[in-house]
Amino acid sequence: MGLLRAAKLAVLAAVAVPSIEAPDPGGDGFMRNYVNIAKCEDSNGGSDSYWDAASRCGTCVETPGCAFCSSNLTCVNVDESGSIDDFCESWTTEPATCPELPQCAMNKACSTCVQYHGCSWCQSLNECMHVGETSFVHCQGKVDTGGLCPSPFTERTRVNGNLIVEGNKDTQGGSMHVLGPCNRDDCNDEGFHSLLLDGGIFEVHSGGPVSISAADTSINNIQAPGLILSAGDGTSNTGGQGGDITITAGDGSGAVAFGGLPGAGGSVFISGGESKGEGTGSKGGSIHIAAGLSPMHGGDLTLVSGSGGADSGEVLISSSAASSDATSGNVRLASGSADAARASSGTLVIASGNSYDTTPGIVQLLGGNSKLGQGGDVNVFAGDGNSSGAGGALSLRKSTFLHFGYNIVWSPTRLFISF
Repeated sequence: MGLLRAAKLAVLAAVAVPSIEAPDPGGDGFMRNYVNIAKCEDSNGGSDSYWDAASRCGTCVETPGCAFCSSNLTCVNVDESGSIDDFCESWTTEPATCPELPQCAMNKACSTCVQYHGCSWCQSLNECMHVGETSFVHCQGKVDTGGLCPSPFTERTRVNGNLIVEGNKDTQGGSMHVLGPCNRDDCNDEGFHSLLLDGGIFEVHSGGPVSISAADTSINNIQAPGLILSAGDGTSNTGGQGGDITITAGDGSGAVAFGGLPGAGGSVFISGGESKGEGTGSKGGSIHIAAGLSPMHGGDLTLVSGSGGADSGEVLISSSAASSDATSGNVRLASGSADAARASSGTLVIASGNSYDTTPGIVQLLGGNSKLGQGGDVNVFAGDGNSSGAGGALSLRKSTFLHFGYNIVWSPTRLFISF
């Protein structure tokens, strides 16, 4: 039996004798009180719900000789003097003073429930109800109007063992979709994340940093597992082309005009592994960047700095500085060799950019400075020839557009300087 109905029966039992006692048990007053009690009791119904009981207030007070007791939500008898028994602390006989029925149940979330006066959120029942109704149910974790809602908790499901998502050509399936608590347009504090894997696409979005790494190994003299990122091959003989790999850092949208720092674009770092061992064979990991092979024309390798409204970025190719008693690494720029018959090696051009109506950039060949020793040399050599061919010439030519230009042509057998 519910709490409300049990309380109602107990109350009625407690007041039964006083309400039917009359000066003349056989007179009209006795029968009138008895009939009124029966009519008032009919308005009580049998539901234990707070608002079901409160909603019967209007029917109760419209019944002659009845009043609605707000303290225990029952319809009770009113005697000829206009008073009711002292078991009820607060009552009403007017429809206008019946409890107002708020639409608490229409709110399905704590955040909207607590915005309405008179509504409370019951965390254990996951329902929005009137504040008075929470006293008639077993509610744990109650949040009243204006309160702070707790963070939602979603229970985790663990799989012990293997998880296989398998599809077949008849029933399809085999896809995996993992969606976070929000999307790109409507996000909350939990962030956006998703994983999509099916026959057409593999897409991963993270709500924070992304880390992809192969496993470590502690086995002696064994290289740790590698990490391979590979685009797909175009295997069709009709226009098949390999896929691209794009690695792009994030854009920066910050503007000083909005009170923040200027938004710098993210950088891309490519680094070989550090060698933490000691000994002459210890060497840091190398970085190899090579364009693709082809029977006809090999792929190009382009290193270009970013463009900018004030100036473009620099391109710096340098070996690392040397510590005490060590030598810094060499920097070598060379075109490929031609070791086959009737093959020509490529040309190496070092040039500054052109200019439209200002002075172009300068090309400088500088030897290194020394604080205590001799400065570094600058050597410029033309190529040697074999017994049947002459060596290459070395030409230094100043622009012919100047009045005092000069030319220098030099080889192992000849040197020309002309003005």
